[in-house]
Amino acid sequence: MKHVFISYAHIDNAVAQGVPRGWVDHLQEHLELRLAQLLGFRPTIWRDKAELKGNYVFSDTIAIGLTETGVFLSVLTPRYLDSPSCQDELEGFLNAAPLNGGLRLGDKHRIFKVIKTPVDFQLHPEPVRDLLGYEFYAQDPITKRFREFDHVIGSGGDKDKRYWDKLDDLAQDITTLLKELQGAPAPKPGATIFLAETTSDLTEQRDKVKRELRQFGHIVLPDQPLPSSKPQFEIRVRECLQRSRLSVHLIGAHYGLIPELEDANRSIIGLQQELARERSQQDDFSSLIWLPPGLEAREEPQRIFIARLKENFQAANGSDLIEAKIEDLKTIIQEKLNPTPKPAATEKPEDGLKRIYLVCDQRDLEEIGPLYSFLYDEGCEVLLPEFDENTMQADKQHMLDCDAVLFYFASPPEMWVRTRLRGLTGFGRPRPLSAVGVFVAGQETPQKKLFQTREAIVIKDFGAFNPEKPPEKLTEFLAQVKGGAK
Repeated sequence: MKHVFISYAHIDNAVAQGVPRGWVDHLQEHLELRLAQLLGFRPTIWRDKAELKGNYVFSDTIAIGLTETGVFLSVLTPRYLDSPSCQDELEGFLNAAPLNGGLRLGDKHRIFKVIKTPVDFQLHPEPVRDLLGYEFYAQDPITKRFREFDHVIGSGGDKDKRYWDKLDDLAQDITTLLKELQGAPAPKPGATIFLAETTSDLTEQRDKVKRELRQFGHIVLPDQPLPSSKPQFEIRVRECLQRSRLSVHLIGAHYGLIPELEDANRSIIGLQQELARERSQQDDFSSLIWLPPGLEAREEPQRIFIARLKENFQAANGSDLIEAKIEDLKTIIQEKLNPTPKPAATEKPEDGLKRIYLVCDQRDLEEIGPLYSFLYDEGCEVLLPEFDENTMQADKQHMLDCDAVLFYFASPPEMWVRTRLRGLTGFGRPRPLSAVGVFVAGQETPQKKLFQTREAIVIKDFGAFNPEKPPEKLTEFLAQVKGGAK
């Protein structure tokens, strides 16, 4: 069996004088090595290396070889679209596929599309147009200029991580298909997740999330490019959402493309989020919306979109809006898909102590010392978050054990406070909290001066905390703590 055939235009493997090998040469070498590591044997990867002439005729050798080939890998570039030989190779594989298992194996397609250089989606050959591609370039969302990932390993061993991550994605997907072609049972699928399309500034983050989900055996949708017109776009997204139990939306600095026939100027980012919110009215579905910390919109429509998103977000069926590092988002997704048993609710100790969980960001850990001491001197036991691998587990346990919660709002953004307040009901506490407070501190800003919420006692105390003259609202908070139900 020939495992992989690489179809490419020879100009895309051309090199400058003094450079021994081209882009496709490197792709074949790197892919062959990685596949060998994943499969346990060295696969057969072949391609036509002849310089084709104007009178080229699709050779019998290639035609016969394609009938014995498991995977067809096309390297899309502008020249590929205009190359008769490349079109002949693609057509040859399409004709040969029914003779050795068909074009699809379950939900997997035997044609893989590597996009070396950006080409208009509508110009992709029709047989591969509806396949998700492996893009080996990054494109600026504003200027539309692109840079291909660097495939050459530097003299010091330095690499372009984006190239190697994308190559590994390609190799792992080909490995899965080749194993099934050889008769290995398909792995038992995990959950189905709709990972919303995003803007190009978050392509790398979306790839990280997708990569991890697939490594855990989950099915990630959409599994083909979304249509460019609004009616078909909505139909396809609704179909994907209906199959999914969770949607994940990454919101970046740019507004995104506006589909054809969209008269309200909503981008695909906003439309996907609205359709997910519609789906979240059903009990078997929830959404996670992620914003990178310190996000600043680059365009006015995106600034308005983010503001409305924060203002109107509804936590239906466990949906959440998260402003955190991408690694934290991946942890939260796994927790959603594979929830760990909630810590056992402990009986309230008969020691008469009131326990306050003082929740803060790690950046403020040193600043809360005077407040911590004040609460302790008032006769309260003060619990603090942990900032290691036990962060989430310790947070859950403290939420179960405490009598009251006080959020320290200094360094984190307001969304951190809002998100934590919304999450207070999700811990299965055996008794209600006697008090919830937000201690607004640190540098005074217009946003902090305006901050109010009906979900907690808001205590504002900018500058150095003075235990001799505590804020009146802090006294009110402590009165509720001490007068709460035992």
